[in-house]
Amino acid sequence: MNYVDSKYDGLKNFIQRQLDSGKNYQMLLKLEGFNYPKDIYLNMLLDTQALPENEFTLKTWEEFVTIYREENKEYSEKFMGENILNQSTVPTVSSSTWQIYKSNLLKKGFKEKAISEIQYSSYGVVQRLTDMGRGTKESIKGLVIGDVQSGKTANMAGLISLAADNGWNVFIVLSGLIDSLRAQTKDRIIKDLTTDGSMALNFKAIEKPKFRNGAIEAEYNLDNIDLSRNSKVRLLNVCLKNKSNLKNLIAWLNSNENKAKQMKIVLIDDEADQASINTNDITEEIDPTTINRLIREIANSSKFKAVNYIAYTATPYAPVLNESGIDSLYPRDFIVALNSSTDYMGPVQYFGLQVPAQNPSLRMVRSVTDEEVSSVFSYLTGKNEICENFTNLKTAIYWFLISVAALRFRKYDDPLSMLIHTGAKTASHKLMINIVLMNLTSCFMKK
Repeated sequence: MNYVDSKYDGLKNFIQRQLDSGKNYQMLLKLEGFNYPKDIYLNMLLDTQALPENEFTLKTWEEFVTIYREENKEYSEKFMGENILNQSTVPTVSSSTWQIYKSNLLKKGFKEKAISEIQYSSYGVVQRLTDMGRGTKESIKGLVIGDVQSGKTANMAGLISLAADNGWNVFIVLSGLIDSLRAQTKDRIIKDLTTDGSMALNFKAIEKPKFRNGAIEAEYNLDNIDLSRNSKVRLLNVCLKNKSNLKNLIAWLNSNENKAKQMKIVLIDDEADQASINTNDITEEIDPTTINRLIREIANSSKFKAVNYIAYTATPYAPVLNESGIDSLYPRDFIVALNSSTDYMGPVQYFGLQVPAQNPSLRMVRSVTDEEVSSVFSYLTGKNEICENFTNLKTAIYWFLISVAALRFRKYDDPLSMLIHTGAKTASHKLMINIVLMNLTSCFMKK
């Protein structure tokens, strides 16, 4: 039995649904609490998944449930907020967006455990989305917390894929303040969720909708886009957090009243602590800041069939400590903390923890002598025109070049970067460029 084989995804979904409905692992191990003898029920279960009867015995079924429990035990207690609002599932057909995304992650070298973590956290969020509103036209508002550079974008794409498969049809990603990074995020999501083969859904990227003389450009005219219940179209817009783009987006969303009523929106706020926070004095009757107000205009709108605002950040202090009124962006419905992947490298991995003692630092940290620090500092502050001592920097640059060469030799083609940070001022970085270029020139000019 190959536990990670996609043909068993349906059985994993069955286990999770039973757990969500109140059964425990002991009942599932022994197939207790069902209306049939356990051996008959197991065969019926296998039949629903188009698996042969000899695929499992009662013993191997117990092994399968045990593995599932071990794979998912660390995920419990990660969600704050118990509301499950829908009957969404994790699709198993190969043409589904989730299975396409899963396949693309495997091709990228993601480990099965990392993909399981993405599935668990993404599915947990999807279960807490509304697709019909809650009568009072309140949107869902949640927060997803992940470590810095720990793969939050992968989880966002997982959320989009599972939500798309389960009927949500408009996805908006609020992505920072730099347009080149916005375009990069859009291209990555589209690439991750699509394939050259068969696809059950059709993703359409909405690229900065604009109005001319009061009319929307034909390509993005909602009159020409099918958003009916059985439509296979899914819309994706990656929008900068600036006033003009958000206003154009809002105008486009509301450009067709009937189509707006068919929109089941998932509004993802990437780096939610950047620009999205209302920094005005909330103790006085002062309007919220512009970006915050425009995001609220989408998140709190009753013009759409459903709206879900999901904030992503590695630094949740501002989203959690900001105003908590019903119209704010406060994550009143749920908060989830993502697990770091097994290959994640952060401060704890690099520098270790004194408590507990079993988290030692890696042997990757090198101390720089006081003399070299003084020499570099004097150069960066203008006290000296040249940097007389940069031995450790030179060594680090050479090690980086050797590492790049080794990875390229092994056919690793992803971008590789070396970060050098010696000060908070731009002028300091400009001066440091001279030292780096001098070392590179010295390295490559040697015979």
